[in-house]
This record gives sequence, structure tokens and C-alpha cells, in this order.
Amino acid sequence: MNAPPRTVALVTGADRGRGREIARRLAERGQHVLLGSSGAEPATAAALELSAEGLDVRPLLLDTADPADVAAAADAVASGYGRLDVLVNSAGVTGDRAFDELDEDELRRALEVNVLGTFRVTRALLPLLLRSPAGRVVNASAGPGAARTPAGDVSRAALDVLTLEYAKALRGTHVKVNAVAPDLPDVAAVAVRLATLDADGPTGEIHG
Repeated sequence: MNAPPRTVALVTGADRGRGREIARRLAERGQHVLLGSSGAEPATAAALELSAEGLDVRPLLLDTADPADVAAAADAVASGYGRLDVLVNSAGVTGDRAFDELDEDELRRALEVNVLGTFRVTRALLPLLLRSPAGRVVNASAGPGAARTPAGDVSRAALDVLTLEYAKALRGTHVKVNAVAPDLPDVAAVAVRLATLDADGPTGEIHG
């Protein structure tokens, strides 16, 4: 009997910090992980580091704020693998201003990356996720760490609603969509658990 096909995962913002740790842990579970990054050099450096540990990873240029880049990345996944089993939206920004100093540019940037970026990446890759017998989407892009800022909190609230809307739209399919708060003590562990849910696992839940 032929071995089942390997699980193909894509993690955005995987060249550093939380995203790289999520990618590492998925690869340690035997998944083939695409390291999405807005820069080719950081993606390649992260891939070389993890590959040196014996992990099955590949770099993928993916700027979530650039629709053309997202479309090109989706085409690359389609041509290379024909499906996608796991998508972890981890690319995110928080900003650094208090509310009385917050300006439109900082808020717009947080919404663009954390919410619109997650929306467009998920929308572009959804046809490939639907080809998987167990597609999983995990949203964790409302900022890179435990720091709480007004811009990050506004985008986090919007991202939670987006997660629920995607989950509702995909009920009845094999795709489950959940979110994890970026300030959990071990956000990577929760993200990996949600990315590897069994068929009877939850969808439309916000963890943290």
C-alpha cells in the first residue's frame, strides 16, 4: 500500500519569532512546511536554518499586504502541490502608540496586515484547502507577541470576527477555521494543536 501523502502547511510570517516557532513545530510533526515571508532573504535564511535541523521546509515569498504577491504564492502552491492542508496566518504587526497618540497610518497598517492580509491569503488559498481531506486554518496575526497596543487590539477584534465568518461560511466542508490570541504564554503550542485537529475538532473558536 502506498504511504499517504505528506501534509503540506503554509505559515505566513515564518521567517522570525512566533511564525518560525510554529513552522518548526509543524515540521517536527512530519509536515512539509512552506515558510512564508515578505522578504526572500529572510525566508531563505530561515529555511536553511530549519533544514539544517533535518526539517522539511521550503521558503515562499509572500507579502500578505500585496495582492499580486499573494496570488503568485497561491499559484506556486497550486503548481507545486495541488492542495494545501494547513494555513497558519501568523504575519502581523502591533504598532507602538498609546491611544491618545494613535494616528490613521498606524491603525491602517495594523488592519492591512492583520485583517486584510489574513482575508486575502485565506481567500486565495481556499480552493487548495478545500482539496484537502482535512483543511485547517489558524489565525494568529493580530501582532507578533504579548505586547498590547490600541492598533493591535482593534485589529485583533476584527480578526476574531473574520475568523468566525470564515468558519460559518465553511461549515459542512472539511475545512476548520480557528484563532489563537497572540499573547498566550505558548501561542505556538496552541496554534499547532489547532492546525492538527481531528475531524471531530472544533471550528469557529477563539482561543485565549
